[in-house]
Amino acid sequence: MKYKNIAFLIIIVIFTGLYGYINHMNSTIKIGFAGGLSGQWSQLSIEARNGFLLAIKDINADGGLLGKEVVPVFYDDRNDPEYAKSFAEQFEKDEVEIVVGFCVSQLKPAVEHILDNTNILFISPTMSTYELSNIDDNFIRVVSDSTFQGNAIVEDLKINSTKNTVVIYDLNNSGYTVPLSKYINDKAASNNIKIADMIGIDSTNIDTDSFIKRIKESNPEGIVFITSAIDTAKLAQLLKINNIDGTFYSSTWARTNDLIANGGTAIEGLIIPGYFDEFNTSDTYRIFKDKLYDEFGTKPTFSSMYGYETMIALFNGITVANSTDPNKVKEAIIQINTFKGIQGNFQINEYGDTLRNTIKFKIKDGEYIRLD
Repeated sequence: MKYKNIAFLIIIVIFTGLYGYINHMNSTIKIGFAGGLSGQWSQLSIEARNGFLLAIKDINADGGLLGKEVVPVFYDDRNDPEYAKSFAEQFEKDEVEIVVGFCVSQLKPAVEHILDNTNILFISPTMSTYELSNIDDNFIRVVSDSTFQGNAIVEDLKINSTKNTVVIYDLNNSGYTVPLSKYINDKAASNNIKIADMIGIDSTNIDTDSFIKRIKESNPEGIVFITSAIDTAKLAQLLKINNIDGTFYSSTWARTNDLIANGGTAIEGLIIPGYFDEFNTSDTYRIFKDKLYDEFGTKPTFSSMYGYETMIALFNGITVANSTDPNKVKEAIIQINTFKGIQGNFQINEYGDTLRNTIKFKIKDGEYIRLD
């Protein structure tokens, strides 16, 4: 009799634990985050992750989503598209249907593979390659595509009457850099601006002597960097040391905290387009800035702001859809169209592409100064 009572108690404990687990699973909503959280270019994804986490904290503090706690699930894609393709199975195993990610355009093949093999809904904070634009699929993003950056750079080249411009782009993120460099070259030609050379580099292995020699042969007045913040800082220093003193321009990819932290005086005067204004005076931005610093000890960047705004779009989409079904959430987000962001409204069109106004900045005395 004694052993029967013990066995009965064990069964009760097991079923109580199972019921508690099932109840917990039913009272939570999983949202994945996929980005390069280690290795090269990790700063961009880490900043986006911080914004994403802060948004989840705010949502949960305000009662959750559909009355449920939002639980983040993290995937380090190592910025490797082949490795990231394996996430198709992992998302399914983890019962994750909505993913904030990926963060760099080099992951385009992974996005396409996963969309072809699953019903996952992606909402990317920072993938801006225009090769994903105007496609009706389960890929949404809160960053404008890279043509907006290209237009701003060419416009600055024209305003400054820059001659013999050299464009340097990193082949390690070719999904972003190759289309953008080509777009800048074509756009410049249509505006009678001479692009003297287009130099694709492997940022992990640069033959500095031949690199410097090739740039000097063009006698450039302008250098356009389509490289990460760290690499832009390093390359700018290398050029300055070798007495190459043209005006420096950069794509938005470099617009992270690493650029100023590592560039020193070499990046003084660099002109860079973006969608994020650290001098914004709105209450919404001030609150976001204070919370981000309190939580992570860092200043906001475009990627941390966009990480937060992915969750603004998802919160509204899931709420309107009253569901976490990827197709219903996508339809709801597109139907809503206009969202109140941290620094103003942003729009997501029928293809899941975001439209934002471009802001131009110049680095002066180690700070970004707004030009327009």
